[in-house]
Amino acid sequence: MSAPKVKRIAAEERKLWEQHNIETLREWRAIPFTTKIQMLEDMEEVAKAFHGGKLPRSPDEHEEPNGQLR
Repeated sequence: MSAPKVKRIAAEERKLWEQHNIETLREWRAIPFTTKIQMLEDMEEVAKAFHGGKLPRSPDEHEEPNGQLR
């Protein structure tokens, strides 16, 4: 089986991506921490709505013998 062909990115395009990423990071840095927390809580509510009110267990959650999650 052959390896997938990957198109190389031109230096100019790479520079544009770097600038875009830096701008995005600066924008996110400017958002107050409490606003970021609220955004995460809102996303959690949306995820719960998609799963019938309860989020599925994540792969890193383990169930204790008494049925409690840790």
